[in-house]
Amino acid sequence: MYLRILDGLRRAGSVRVFTLMLQNEPLIDQELATRVRQAKELLGRKAQIMTVTNGSLLTPQRIDELREAGLDEVYVSIDAVCEETYRTVRPGLDFNTVVNNVHALLRRSGPMRVTCRFLRQAANAGEEREFARYWRSNHASVGMLSMSNRAGSLAAFEKLRGEERPTLARRLLRLAGRPRLRCNLPLLRLSVLVDGRVVLCCHDWRRHVIFGDMSRQSLPEVWNGALMKHHRRLL
Repeated sequence: MYLRILDGLRRAGSVRVFTLMLQNEPLIDQELATRVRQAKELLGRKAQIMTVTNGSLLTPQRIDELREAGLDEVYVSIDAVCEETYRTVRPGLDFNTVVNNVHALLRRSGPMRVTCRFLRQAANAGEEREFARYWRSNHASVGMLSMSNRAGSLAAFEKLRGEERPTLARRLLRLAGRPRLRCNLPLLRLSVLVDGRVVLCCHDWRRHVIFGDMSRQSLPEVWNGALMKHHRRLL
């Protein structure tokens, strides 16, 4: 099924970013490097192959495998600059292990781009500048993200998010008297679960809207399906 999806994307010829990650930790998959290599071979140089990881399984061996397979970019979600905060926002993982793994990634990355991500929330408020300063000084890119309610899945969203800090784009729209940006994900992205089901949006963790199944449908059938067109019209 994976190879058939890749072949459909190759035929479409319009894919610019292919992300091997959705609603789980991708490095759990022991065949991830093989999947990267297959995507690189079928989609060619125009498509950027990337993944997003929590960094806990980034051993030197896995780093070398992904680099040699042709992975273009790695995003590591860290979300904290100190161990105490990290235990709150990412319980069950070890802060020092992740930090050491990211340093190993930066040393061994070669042409791979490395971005350390910080998801703003109440638990890590005030750590953004120190986080950005630290990782940029270690030659990593830094990505700052705003919290999402995961399509309504987070009942305590307002409490978890804390005080909202609007992005520059939203501040400019507000000054111009225009409404906030509409969601463009159904217009630009396809989010496929491991079993082939296609969710309307990567934020739909409860899988409320399934508008296709790549295990039995072709890419054009899913992308141009009636339910997908309906949601695009709504946007």
